[in-house]
Amino acid sequence: MSKQSPSPEENLVDEFSNLIRKYIDTPKEFADAVGFGLSSALLGPFFKSLWVPHGTPNLFIILSSLPGRTRRSTVQDAFERVYTKVHKTEKMEKAIEDFVSEELKKEENKNRTAEQIRDNISDEDCQKIEDKVDDEVQNLIIEEGSSEGVIDHIEGTNSNEFIITSREMGEVFRKIFKEDGYQSGVGLLWSRLYYGEGCTVYLSSRGGKKGGRKIRKNLYVTMLGGMQEFRLYITEDAVRQGLARRIIIVYVPKAKEWKPPISEERENFHTELDDFADKIIERRKYLCEALEVNRGTLDIIVHPEVERKINEFDHEWALKLDSSPTLENIAKQSEWEHLFKLAACYEIAKMKEVRGSESEKIEYHVLIAHDSYDKAKAFLDLVNENSKGEIDVISDIPAKTVNVKIPEERLYGIIADSGKAGISKTKLEQRTGWKSDEVGDLVIRLIRQGRIKCEVDKTATKPKNIFTAIPCEPMEE
Repeated sequence: MSKQSPSPEENLVDEFSNLIRKYIDTPKEFADAVGFGLSSALLGPFFKSLWVPHGTPNLFIILSSLPGRTRRSTVQDAFERVYTKVHKTEKMEKAIEDFVSEELKKEENKNRTAEQIRDNISDEDCQKIEDKVDDEVQNLIIEEGSSEGVIDHIEGTNSNEFIITSREMGEVFRKIFKEDGYQSGVGLLWSRLYYGEGCTVYLSSRGGKKGGRKIRKNLYVTMLGGMQEFRLYITEDAVRQGLARRIIIVYVPKAKEWKPPISEERENFHTELDDFADKIIERRKYLCEALEVNRGTLDIIVHPEVERKINEFDHEWALKLDSSPTLENIAKQSEWEHLFKLAACYEIAKMKEVRGSESEKIEYHVLIAHDSYDKAKAFLDLVNENSKGEIDVISDIPAKTVNVKIPEERLYGIIADSGKAGISKTKLEQRTGWKSDEVGDLVIRLIRQGRIKCEVDKTATKPKNIFTAIPCEPMEE
């Protein structure tokens, strides 16, 4: 196979990042991270490398920042719109073909063609198909739950592709690492899913409950979540046990620009996202055809110079840990893997042919070239610079208090993320699991601080208080 690096071409990671930042004042780190995440989630399942252990390009990414100003939720909305449209479009095509196939078997349709049936599907049948497809797409998305609940969900879903996502990933982490918490086994499960490893969970079968549960191998699972400052939620155990090391935490300490929240141009945002999704749909069709020829996953290979650089990068972090076993150096022992996967995701996002060898049997593959390595390294360097020193702070916080520090910040984050629509006290109690008087005291404290305001919604059957965050002043250019 050729070892020549292809020239840089149009890239879907860059295209998505530029599209997001055209309309949304989110940091470039977040826009790039979600671009990498889309490539990983939607193009990555077609590829694998035999050059590295567990050579799939699946990324676990969490966006982390102060609440309200970096548009974490808006960026995740854009990700989910593209992700769901791609899967819904593909599944709708299959569902319609399956419907037509079943209709052709009926006696009353023996004189009709497939095209005639397809063109005359009733509104009622069409709605049934769409509802079924919507459920199938939603089943690909894992939010939170017990380890047995997640396993049951995966095993009950006819797919090998899943994504873990939550706007409140900090709260999910709080539950995972809470002593005797109901999600205490989820951290281990996520680690297994990251590597596509099968596992068995043994539970009590008393009272007629289901006992052991097994999860199949070779699932392709990605993650895109959001949280406030990660030091409030990530524990030392999470780093030492490995879960946090498998996640790229993209931390942005402060917002860097401001765009007007009301803009006529923004009416084109969703249309352009849908057009972008159409590009990915076409790319996936092309990769499916390549898979049929290759009879398996498409290979990821590495340019010799890039291989050397990634190995040296890992060696540097290994030496740092040997000389100084800090929590931050422990956390960075999977950096080479992040670097490889990011470079792979950038390479597979190039809109070019998946070229093969000159041999009689064509072997389709991609070659991680210098530009893909450079893009991944620059992104990872910026991520590490932003979070410098933050991880070691975690080891200085007592494990018993790390997840409950500054509860008003947790409440303020939920209110800020609710946007202009605001949120009621009842919903705040539901989201936090706190008692009414606890939420009431914190709300009063935030009002006195001038960070939130309270307005009465008189349109409801029973008037209720709605809380909204008070916007920050626009930053100077």
